[in-house]
Formats: sequence, C-alpha cells, structure tokens
Amino acid sequence: MDQANIVIQFVKALTMPQIEIIASNGIRYISDLKEYSSIKCFPTSQKDWEKVGVTTYGFNLTWASRFEVHVDQVIACAISEESIKLQA
Repeated sequence: MDQANIVIQFVKALTMPQIEIIASNGIRYISDLKEYSSIKCFPTSQKDWEKVGVTTYGFNLTWASRFEVHVDQVIACAISEESIKLQA
C-alpha cells in the first residue's frame, strides 16, 4: 500500500538552532538543526532564525537567508516527538 507524503502544517522557530513543526502525520517534532550550521546560508542570529516559513506545498522550511531544509531532514534531526490530536 502506498504511503502519503508527510507535509509541514505549522512551524515555530525556537531557540536557535531548534525548530518545532507539526506534520500531517499528527506528530509534533522538535528538531535540532545544528548539524547544518556550517552551511553558508544558515541563519546567523536568533532574529534571522525566526524568519522561517513553510514552502507552498509544505515539503520544506525556508529562511530569509535562503537556507532550506526538507521535512525528512527536520524529522531525521528530531530530539522529541509527540502525537497530537488533529481536528477537522
């Protein structure tokens, strides 16, 4: 049976380099993206870190600095996961 793609429904910038997302699979992830901090366009301040958004189809997070990560990368860097109730 095919599995639907996971998309990001909500994002919140936490203390740099942590991020919180709620995904379409009903799980809230808190992820630590420090492993990407050596990338040239990685945000350099908390103010820049908070300039994050979900791309149109929900597969990526993009910062104003042009740093971008895919939902699978965010999930792979998760330091906590919590099931949530999805409401219609």
